[in-house]
Parts: sequence; structure tokens; C-alpha cells
Amino acid sequence: MAGFWFGSTLLYGLAASQLGTWGPILGWPLFMSLIVITATVLGMFAGEWKDSGRLPIRIHWTGVTVLVLV
Repeated sequence: MAGFWFGSTLLYGLAASQLGTWGPILGWPLFMSLIVITATVLGMFAGEWKDSGRLPIRIHWTGVTVLVLV
């Protein structure tokens, strides 16, 4: 996990520098959103949410949807 984190931060830095002055403005929120979305999908596949009930899953996916739309 540490390797993935370091690699993703490194790729963010490279990509943000390629976007010029807009890099940090656009790149950081997108980077953080992708971290949450990736963790959510992997958590679903790993079964972390299987016994949590429908309401917490619905609330969580609502939050992910807001991240994607905004």
C-alpha cells in the first residue's frame, strides 16, 4: 500500500506540473476523489461493507456520487 501511495503521489506531481498553473487547482481535488472512489470499490470487492446494512451503503454511494458529479 505504501508503494501505491508513493506512486500515486508521484504521478500526481508529474501530472500537476504538466497542467501548469491549473495543475494544483484541478489535480488535487481529482486526486483526492479518485483515492476515495478507488478505496470504495476495493472495499466493496473485499467485503468490508457486507454486514453494514443498506442505509450506510446508500449514504456512502451518495457521497461518492457527489464526488463524481462535482
